[in-house]
Amino acid sequence: MSSPRASPSGRQQGRNAREHSQPEYPYYISPFEPSQNLSEIAPIKMLYNLMCHLPPTLRAAYFIISIAIYKQEKSKAKHEFIAAEISGPHQSQSTFLVVERTPQETSFSGARRTLCSRNFVAARDTVISLDRPTFDNLIRQRSAKLLQTFSFHRLPSCSAFLAVHFCRLIASISKYREDYVLSSTSCYWFAGMIMATVEEYFPVERKSGSREAAGRYNNMTFFMPDPDAMCSVKANYDARMIDEERLQRLLHKMTRRNGEETLVYQLALSSEERETFLSAEMNT
Repeated sequence: MSSPRASPSGRQQGRNAREHSQPEYPYYISPFEPSQNLSEIAPIKMLYNLMCHLPPTLRAAYFIISIAIYKQEKSKAKHEFIAAEISGPHQSQSTFLVVERTPQETSFSGARRTLCSRNFVAARDTVISLDRPTFDNLIRQRSAKLLQTFSFHRLPSCSAFLAVHFCRLIASISKYREDYVLSSTSCYWFAGMIMATVEEYFPVERKSGSREAAGRYNNMTFFMPDPDAMCSVKANYDARMIDEERLQRLLHKMTRRNGEETLVYQLALSSEERETFLSAEMNT
């Protein structure tokens, strides 16, 4: 004997129960969706803006940096960049963030001229999210050798190095010096500052390799860890963390009042609109 069919009210009750069992924020809001298109790079500011709007449950529990990798291309320019491996929810394989600084000028010769003058060009700080096969392909294409690797705790805990920490850090370094000068703030400085600041302020579990060969071009060294610069970056990092907490409180209030659609809309806010909301939050 077949079981009786559920009444419409029963189906509605089941649907309501499923909706209430879902997390308060949708899981599809993620800035770390891997791409297989190597041209889909984005400004670091954009990634950081998306990261700021992730709810605490996703920021803390699901996106953890497991490895930070320091790479140097074997080309004449010996371009340097950082890759970070992210472990996230429902991922069959890791995602890699490739972070690097280049000059806004299209030709490297334009940036080279700044070595012999006081002129500078604007820096172009970018990030791209890649799956493992595409990341491996990128490393082969660039003939990039490994300089240094930092490993971190892979489980969510107070000692984990979270993706939000990494995004906040690279945004702080990018903001500290927005100009590209080969002798002082080039890719060597940018990559070196990331690794030196991570080593100074975050819980590195294991280290391998060395930065001795990093930051060198034409037998000259273009990066040495600067304690004053690192302190300024850390101060900017701490200030951003406070602003993010204010933004999170605001988003939480608005989401509870207006539902999911408000949070999705907030992802598209410009920096000026976000500052307006933060100012309103401080006055309430």
